[in-house]
Amino acid sequence: MPLSSGPTTCALTGAAIGALVAALFEATPLRRLEPPVADRIARSAADAEKARASRVRIVLRDPDDAGGAARLWAELITRLTPRRPGAFLIDDDAPLDDASLEAAALRSGRVVVPLRPARTEEPASPLPEKATVSVYGELDAPLASSSPRRDAAARASDRLGVDAFDVDPDGRVRRLPLVVRSGEETAPTVPLACAMTAFGESSVRVVDDGETLSRFAGIDVPLDDGALRLRYRGPAGTFETADARSLLRALETGAEDEWLESLPDRALFLFGVRTTEATLATPVDAALPRVEVVATALDNLIRADALRRVGFAARLALAAALAAAAALVARTHPRAAWLLLSVPVVAAGAWYAVGAVLEVVGPTVAVAVAVALGRGRGAALGWGRGAALGWGRGAGE
Repeated sequence: MPLSSGPTTCALTGAAIGALVAALFEATPLRRLEPPVADRIARSAADAEKARASRVRIVLRDPDDAGGAARLWAELITRLTPRRPGAFLIDDDAPLDDASLEAAALRSGRVVVPLRPARTEEPASPLPEKATVSVYGELDAPLASSSPRRDAAARASDRLGVDAFDVDPDGRVRRLPLVVRSGEETAPTVPLACAMTAFGESSVRVVDDGETLSRFAGIDVPLDDGALRLRYRGPAGTFETADARSLLRALETGAEDEWLESLPDRALFLFGVRTTEATLATPVDAALPRVEVVATALDNLIRADALRRVGFAARLALAAALAAAAALVARTHPRAAWLLLSVPVVAAGAWYAVGAVLEVVGPTVAVAVAVALGRGRGAALGWGRGAALGWGRGAGE
C-alpha cells in the first residue's frame, strides 16, 4: 500500500486540518460560545462538600440592624478570638468609627476591612503579565485618595484589602484579581489580605508570569492573566452560614450550637449583610451573594485549587490529535466517527477535575470538519471515498 493512501497520511492530514480549524476558530465570533459551555461544566462539577468542609465561615446580620452593626461585630470578634480564628473580614458598609470595634480589632489583631476603590483617573487594575512586585500587608493607604471611611477602616482593622472583581463582557464574574494598583500604589485585594492574615504574613512576594503566583507557604496558585480563576463550589447557600445575632446569643449563654461545634481550627469569618441586592452573576448562580464570591476566592487560595485555563498550544494539540483520530475512524467506520464529537466535552470534564479549564467548542468544530472530510463530504477537494489521501472507505484497497 503506498504511503499516500495509508493511515499515516490520513492521520497527519487530519491533524493538520484540525489544528488549522482550531486556530482559525480562535479569531471568529463563535469563540463567544466557549464561556457558556465552560460554565455548564463548572456547574456540573461544583463540589458543595468542599464548601461545607471549608475553613471559611460566613456570618450575616439583618439589614435593619445597621445602627448597632459595629458593636455587633465587636462583640463577635471579642468572643470568637479565644477560638483561634485565622481572620475576620468585616464586609459591611456600616460605620466603622466605633471605639468598641477598634478595641476588639486591636486585641484580636486579625481583622481585615475591604476598601472600595475610589474614583480616580487611573482605576485599580490587575497586574500586567510578567510583572514582579512586592506587596506589603501593612500598607495602610492602598489607594491614592484619603477618606474618612478609609481612615476609620485603618483604625478598625489589622490590614486593609481592596474590594475588586473582574467582570467579563457577559457580566459574569469568573476571575478575581489578587493584587491591584492605583497610580503608584499597589495593594492586595480582600482575599489575599485575608489569606495573609490567616497565615501570619506581613508581606508576600508576588511573581506573576501570567500563569502562576508564587506566594507564602511555598504554595503555587494558578493565575489567569494576572487574576485568580475561581473554582465555584455551588450556588447561593453552599458555604456554612450563621445569623449574627443568634451566634452572639449562643456565645453569650454558652448554649450548645451545632454551627459553633463544627468550627474548624483557624477558621476565617466573613461578616456581612443578609441582602438580595449585593449579588454578582457567576457561572453557578446568576445572583450569587457578593460575600460568597469572596468566600470562594479565599477558599481557593487556602486550598490552592483555583482553576487554570489550558493554553493555546495545548488546545491546538488536542484539536490536532482528535481530528487525526476522527480521520482514521472515518476512514473505516464513518458513522462511528461522529461519536468523537463528545470527546472534547468528556476531556474538559476530566481536566476540570484537576483544575484546568479546557475550551471545547474549537476542538469540537475541528473534529466535525475532519469527520465530514473523511466521510467524503469534501469530494470537491478530492477527499472523497477512494481519494489518494486514503480518507474514504476502500481507499488504497
